[in-house]
Amino acid sequence: MLGLGNSIVNNSRVLTLEIINTYTSDFSSGVDGWSGSSIQGTLTLTGNQDSIDGENDWLKGEFDTTQTDGQSGIMREDTFTDVQLGDQFSFSGKIRHISGTDHWDGSDDVTVRVVPAGNSNAGVWDKFVALAFGGVQDESTTFDSGIIENVIWSVSGDYQDPKIMWIFAGDKPKAGAVFYVKDIVINQYRYV
Repeated sequence: MLGLGNSIVNNSRVLTLEIINTYTSDFSSGVDGWSGSSIQGTLTLTGNQDSIDGENDWLKGEFDTTQTDGQSGIMREDTFTDVQLGDQFSFSGKIRHISGTDHWDGSDDVTVRVVPAGNSNAGVWDKFVALAFGGVQDESTTFDSGIIENVIWSVSGDYQDPKIMWIFAGDKPKAGAVFYVKDIVINQYRYV
């Protein structure tokens, strides 16, 4: 099958991996369906934040309590409603962490994990190790997962919505921690 690129052969027919759905964030007038996930205390989300790194229409998040849960973050429910076995996803965007008064445990990069979609069973989480990246504090960091293969291996009700999480010890948000996100694009791919 050399030379087929992003395609597979199925019953003598070549299937091509194509984008079938795309979510593009729009925080110009609100939070665009994003909410807190596994939050201790309150996470206040505010859309239409302007003049951050000279750019407009960011989503701002501010924690009022130090986070201890291993999956604290934000998520967007029902982003993709037609999820099938074998679907693949990519997740890109921009994030900025505001250092404040030691709100992210020191001045080093803040490790963030993004999950475009998938199954919540433990075995599939290994697929997302490559989606952990370091966000430089007080600077915008662009991230792009590329296409993640074999994310959906079952559609039995344990489907995972897109998330941005701070799960690693030493990088969990403290009370008063602030972040901004924008330009989120999540693509859903399928062999057709």
